[in-house]
Amino acid sequence: MSGTRPVGNPSLERATRIDDGTVLALAWEPGELSDDAVGKFLSWIMTKLYRPPSAVPCETVDRATAVRAYLQELLAAYDGRTI
Repeated sequence: MSGTRPVGNPSLERATRIDDGTVLALAWEPGELSDDAVGKFLSWIMTKLYRPPSAVPCETVDRATAVRAYLQELLAAYDGRTI
């Protein structure tokens, strides 16, 4: 991963085509939170409520490729990261 992101900002780490290439498997990294009471509380809340999708069915290989490229463009524009 390159670039930086705001602390505590959930972020997409990886989008990989799986199965027959028509599904994107998504890997998320919630970011770092402080080790104080607020950070621990937010971390607990995130484990209970935050459920980002683990996969996105795209129907075709071309669509999966296009969705992954679009996600990459969004991340690059947001904070310079690559997936």
